Amino acid sequence: MLFIKSFQSDLAQTDLLAAWLEEVAAALEEIPYFKLRFVVHEAFVNACKHAQGAQASIIVVIRHQDKLEIAITDPGKGFELPENLDHFDTAAIGFRWNLVSDRETSVVAEIGDAHTLNFHLSTAASGQVQELKENHRGLISILKATKNLSYHFVPNSCNYLHITC
Repeated sequence: MLFIKSFQSDLAQTDLLAAWLEEVAAALEEIPYFKLRFVVHEAFVNACKHAQGAQASIIVVIRHQDKLEIAITDPGKGFELPENLDHFDTAAIGFRWNLVSDRETSVVAEIGDAHTLNFHLSTAASGQVQELKENHRGLISILKATKNLSYHFVPNSCNYLHITC
């Protein structure tokens, strides 16, 4: 099954998003509405914050075959990498770093290919608690509720989060 819907890049759209997700969850039956809503809402809010203006469209794609896949697109400027790396430089493929840590977990980011950034949770916190930015809280929340999370960026195209549950 495939579900696709476009929303204006505006946090006021979350009620419309929730209503649509209720329909999607009912059609999927085996996916709990609250889990679906939580994951998509966190990704949608993140996309709204990074999109270039409220007139931009955020497209939500939900596909269910043997697993649930969610893609949230936005026409934003992309995820910032550490200062010494260019945007998804091919020489940096495989580079990993601790993006953020709280008392219990660390989020590890890894450049998967020239346009993909993969995120993983590590239960072994680094012992050093970093100040959590709002979008980092969203990443931690999504990672705790899903199996895989990756971010894809192609210049002059759409960025998207790809989530597997």
